[in-house]
Amino acid sequence: MDQPKIGGLSARIPIILLLITVCLLFVRLWLGEAIFWGLPALQFYPWREFAAAELASGRLPLWNPYNGAGAPLLANYQSAIFYPPRWISLIDPNPRWMGWIGMLHLLWAGVGMLILCRRLGAGAFEQGLGALAYPLSGTLITRFGTLPMLDAACWLPWLMLASDGLITTSGRRGRWFALLAGVITLLLLAGHAQWASYSLALSGSYALWRTLSGRYPARRLILWGCALILAAGIAAVQLIPTAQLQRLSQRAGGVDEAFALNFSFSPFSLATLLNPRFFGSPGEGNYFIGGAYFEVAAYIGILPLLGALIGGGMRLWTGLRRRTSAPTQGAGLSVFFGLSALLSFLLALGQYAPFFPFLYRYVPGFKLFQAPSRWLLVTVFSLVVIAALNFPRPGRRIRRYARLGAVLGLGMAGMGWAAARALSGFGAGIAVGTSGMGLLIGVGALLLAIRPLPGAPARLHRRWALIALIVIAFDLGAAGWGHNPTVDPDQFYTVQPPSGRQQRTYIPQGEIDQQMFDRLLPFDDYTQALNQWQALRDSGLPNLNLLDRRSLLNNFDPLRPSWYERFVELLEDPTLPPNAAQKLAQLAALGDFPRWWVAQRVSHVRDLASAVQWVQTQIRDQAYDPGEVVVIENDSSDLPPGGGTGTVSLIRETPQEIELKVEVDNWAWVVVADTDYPGWEAFLDDSRTVIYRANVAFRAVLVPAGSHTLIMRFSRSGWVYEAGISALSLLIWGLIALVSLRRSALPAPDQSSAA
Repeated sequence: MDQPKIGGLSARIPIILLLITVCLLFVRLWLGEAIFWGLPALQFYPWREFAAAELASGRLPLWNPYNGAGAPLLANYQSAIFYPPRWISLIDPNPRWMGWIGMLHLLWAGVGMLILCRRLGAGAFEQGLGALAYPLSGTLITRFGTLPMLDAACWLPWLMLASDGLITTSGRRGRWFALLAGVITLLLLAGHAQWASYSLALSGSYALWRTLSGRYPARRLILWGCALILAAGIAAVQLIPTAQLQRLSQRAGGVDEAFALNFSFSPFSLATLLNPRFFGSPGEGNYFIGGAYFEVAAYIGILPLLGALIGGGMRLWTGLRRRTSAPTQGAGLSVFFGLSALLSFLLALGQYAPFFPFLYRYVPGFKLFQAPSRWLLVTVFSLVVIAALNFPRPGRRIRRYARLGAVLGLGMAGMGWAAARALSGFGAGIAVGTSGMGLLIGVGALLLAIRPLPGAPARLHRRWALIALIVIAFDLGAAGWGHNPTVDPDQFYTVQPPSGRQQRTYIPQGEIDQQMFDRLLPFDDYTQALNQWQALRDSGLPNLNLLDRRSLLNNFDPLRPSWYERFVELLEDPTLPPNAAQKLAQLAALGDFPRWWVAQRVSHVRDLASAVQWVQTQIRDQAYDPGEVVVIENDSSDLPPGGGTGTVSLIRETPQEIELKVEVDNWAWVVVADTDYPGWEAFLDDSRTVIYRANVAFRAVLVPAGSHTLIMRFSRSGWVYEAGISALSLLIWGLIALVSLRRSALPAPDQSSAA
């Protein structure tokens, strides 16, 4: 029988509980602080603050001149410049917006889960379970500071909802088509390709499953594909520049196998599915097994997990016993999400699964991303849906087994507590984790044991459901506590532009690793960053330097031009003698070396590999002078040989334009030690000229004798066409949405008058 509603507020109570839990979980944000641990400080806020400054200056944020000797900014997918829900941070670059908008995303995910569970046939309590368990899961809360991941994950319920509506709704489907295209657009613009890909894979598989199992017309599946194409068109203004950067980046051929298998879900972490603090918590500084907790966090609450395991198991057992019966909709959905949970969990094992290396080597797509554990997003979502669809109905048999489970769980808690008092070190930690696991299992089983039986007064059902939802919220709130440290943003995020000319610097990767992972931002102890926030702010780590407008050759972007990466590999070569390292520093304009100069001699090579080999050889030659000889990548042999001497001086500079005064006595090469990238254009005395890639990663222009004005400008003219594709696609989407809404608003024909 259907479960009674939770009073008259069946839809509001879980959302209110979610709101209260989120507010308590992030109470420091309401007190004026801002998230900062890890990527908010090292990527997201510096990018967006600089983008806001560029927009305020009347320029599109196309280029970041302060990292990597210059790097694309808009094309950097995780900068998510075009993601509408976070546009306010481009108007008002207040670091508090990161947390405030993140909390709104969690609430939005809860609303989406509630509506999705209702559409799939879940009862009122089960809808509330879904609305709490998914947005408060460890997968989302521990990733709260990774803004693109959080934003992408919060659209998954809406993506599944729109897919189900498009496939299963009879009659006009224009509204569902528009909703699906709009949701996919926002998912693509959120800025995390990996979770967007996994979400689309789950949604597309679900649409195919529903079409085949429900015998719906194949054209509905075609409509799903059309919605994806339309969404990609709307997002073209972001996707095309990113695709170009990816094609030219160090990840163009995929990531290497060791990097791809990094952050796999260890079988030891299975214990955290039943007790998220089994091995301690980095938020309390006592996580004692190492690794990145946020990569393996998948806790959905003990009651939802028991509901998924017990209810899903009972559904499976019933299906096996009644194989001749026609499957119900709930059974079919349970099979799909059960398979999704199992498959995604096996993929999350990564290096611990014997088949994953085979997938990496031979299946397209598996080379694109690192961290197999991120498949846990699909696992968590699927488990929550299974719990909502199959939560055990009250019955005497369930009560009997639940009581036994409660006794065993509480007994485990007691024995673990006693063992913890007798042991020390690692053994004591395991005993404490076991005790906590037993306590959680005991509480969850006890709740199942006291659930009112069918026929009990409705008020008892309502009371139990409310208590159970409160327990779920409290459980998940406690599990998520401490995973998102905060700091006073007026002190930490204050922009401090330097006065006068600043030297470009480079921090060796070993020093960065030591500062980040050993001293300031260790994965197993967030309290170190809290206690040393001033040291972190003063460290100058990329991209904190961007807040101070200080030039750093290091680049922390996920995608970096391959030629820049090859130059950095030369810098990081441990076998380099000091004089060779100094010559590389001169080529990159580090320290006191100038950023632009006139090279008297030139050497031509055909490709990047030849340029790297040439520089690698020359820097070990005592006679080589980086300021005198430049190596150019080009196939032309009819260029003037150069040989002139002269001077270069700066007239004017903005983040996307450099104007230089050049005076040479003969044909000569003007070298600018800034990263070469498509979109940079050069004008010599107002006439366009060619930019050549120089010294592996940088730029050079050939100039004739005389006095000249040389302008290098990053305009990326192709952006206009990409914006046109987005505008046209958005117009088509708007017309579809408008027509659909108008048709749904038309009154139904009067059948009596028609007769």
